[in-house]
Amino acid sequence: MPTGLGDEKLWISATNDNTGTSTAFDDLSGEGNDGTANGGLLVVADTSNGGSYCFDFDGVDDYIDVVSSGVPAAAYSVSLWQYSTKSQVNILFNAGDSNGQRNVNSDGIRSGTFGDSHGHTTSSGNTWVANPDNRSGSTWYHHVLTYDGSVLRLYVNGVLANSRTSVGNTNVTETMCYIGKYIGGAFQFQGRADDIRTYGRALTQAEITHLTSSRGVEGPAPVGLGDEQVWLCPSLSDNANDISGNGNNGTYQGGMGTIVDTSNGGSLAYDFDGTDDRIDCPSTVLGGSQVFSMACWVYVNSHDATYGEGFMGQFNTSTNNTGLVYAGRATSFRGLVNAGGTNYTSSATGSSPPTGAWHHLVSVVDGSNITLYVDGVSQGSTAYSGAITSTPSGPFEIGRYDGSGAVSNRHCLDGKMDDVRAYHRAITSAEITHLATSRGIEGSPSTPPATGFYNPFINKIFFNDYTRRIR
Repeated sequence: MPTGLGDEKLWISATNDNTGTSTAFDDLSGEGNDGTANGGLLVVADTSNGGSYCFDFDGVDDYIDVVSSGVPAAAYSVSLWQYSTKSQVNILFNAGDSNGQRNVNSDGIRSGTFGDSHGHTTSSGNTWVANPDNRSGSTWYHHVLTYDGSVLRLYVNGVLANSRTSVGNTNVTETMCYIGKYIGGAFQFQGRADDIRTYGRALTQAEITHLTSSRGVEGPAPVGLGDEQVWLCPSLSDNANDISGNGNNGTYQGGMGTIVDTSNGGSLAYDFDGTDDRIDCPSTVLGGSQVFSMACWVYVNSHDATYGEGFMGQFNTSTNNTGLVYAGRATSFRGLVNAGGTNYTSSATGSSPPTGAWHHLVSVVDGSNITLYVDGVSQGSTAYSGAITSTPSGPFEIGRYDGSGAVSNRHCLDGKMDDVRAYHRAITSAEITHLATSRGIEGSPSTPPATGFYNPFINKIFFNDYTRRIR
């Protein structure tokens, strides 16, 4: 039986059914909310977004009649993947009574207008939260709708798209639950869908990011050391979303993306072309903290001996830099801080990380020293004095060092990165050794060993885990 977050109330997923047969309509949550297919609904092969099979609705009479959504009126979450091919409004998930009350809707594409309306009905009327962005046709999207008793929130592809406050509890008893049509019989869904789950609570950002990583992803959300401020890891989540739960999501720049790379325990990696690729995260990642740590896995194809490249950090201007870089002119791996109006560059490490291999890099800024680590081994420390400049103006960048304060092709990484993390504290040597064990390693040095781990990219269960999961 597949393993989800652990408290699903309904889970209908063709991808997690293995064969795509009629059993794909069974409830995988263990709650017994099985579905019955109607109208000749097909299960077809579809391997995009990490899936294997999906439901194919014809927009005429196909739908799944589910025993119950299993969620209370007071709070709920609905998570689903959809690929609509219809230009009119069409509804993928609807639970309520015969009048269509207590709707939990995931509408299809609305051509020429804003994207979707999602929500439910209260005693005082309809309560919707709209997706502010137009959606493209024939494209997979992951949607999550959460309601915590007062706030309705819509997430699209792991990112909060819109919310609505002062939402009253629904007071309608559910008697019907359909996947693929509206309870009233209209708005038949046309397109593909997969991995439909409900919960009797509002999911966390970390859980939503996890569910967005791939269709049918198993297990609970990834667990790090426990206090990551930002954590981007394609080996755990095939996107630039922050899996720390803090919502510090990155944005791809320069046309970059991920590629398959299974060395050093990974599965995917960010691929930087050395020209204009980078990932921009919010400027508040470091949050003005005077003590912080940055860690990442890096594979350098070739170093730029003239300009060097940036791995991660807050690079605002030529006089206000805080980051982890390879300094080309000095052919060295360095940590940078601007403290008390003075730029301090760590010279604790000798040579730069060798090309053509994965290496784990860490910079720890503890209030008086910059200490660098390569593959879990300390390279020594460099002292600094004064307060670190704490007013960020530029983005927290990954894969580029913008020392000029302007976008250019200088200081761009030619290579790959994975498992990028930042903390508002000095992580310990034991934690650094732990992080250097494997790309995407979970837990902390004190995490008890487990019997297996789940890799969301290749959907397999393995054994002999060092922690709960090792990538």
